Amino acid sequence: MPPRPKVPFALHPSLHLRANLDAPDVSRALLTPDGGLARVSRLASGTGGSLDFHPRPDAPAARALPAPERGWWDAVDVSRDGSRWAAMSERWVGDRRVGHVVVGDRDRDALRVDLDVPRGGPITLNHQSQSAPLVALSPDGERVMLLASIDERSAIVAVDVVRGTAETRALDAAHADVFALAWGGDGGFYTASTSLGAKGGVARWSDDLTAPARRWEWAAGGALAP
Repeated sequence: MPPRPKVPFALHPSLHLRANLDAPDVSRALLTPDGGLARVSRLASGTGGSLDFHPRPDAPAARALPAPERGWWDAVDVSRDGSRWAAMSERWVGDRRVGHVVVGDRDRDALRVDLDVPRGGPITLNHQSQSAPLVALSPDGERVMLLASIDERSAIVAVDVVRGTAETRALDAAHADVFALAWGGDGGFYTASTSLGAKGGVARWSDDLTAPARRWEWAAGGALAP
């Protein structure tokens, strides 16, 4: 008899439990397109933990990356074919918080990108314990978008994986409450805000990722689905 799920819901009879894992200190989990699992853990102290990649949800980690000293992993995303991943971490340098982005390939030890970036810019909504993930990797794995903060101003960081560069763009007041970010099936980059009206909504950004090119002002929320 398979183990009962350790979560407070009942499975529909048409669904079958594939894995049931103990996950101490795990703050985020992502099922990857190739059937694996990426897990982000963060210790109760607020720092530490690791980023673990499992080839299957019930298999041991094939790769584990410890959090930076005096730091923690925030979020991870995986390309559509599962071959590339991107993750953001943060750490304290003195009394200053610094962000860091890494991009790697599933079958390659060396990192494609390993750069310091501005600190993360999470926004919580309706008293949630944590924000939406701050990392969005494009379907082809060539661009990464991060939600960051510069001097208390919201910002978007665009990472070019091929060039290994990152460019930060501060958001103006009309777009400063971005909560969720994702790449769409059309190859475009989308953001969703926490509020409605003239300073909120869903936006599709220009192809050069410099500014929103189209907006739907009366659509807001806490997640975006590609």
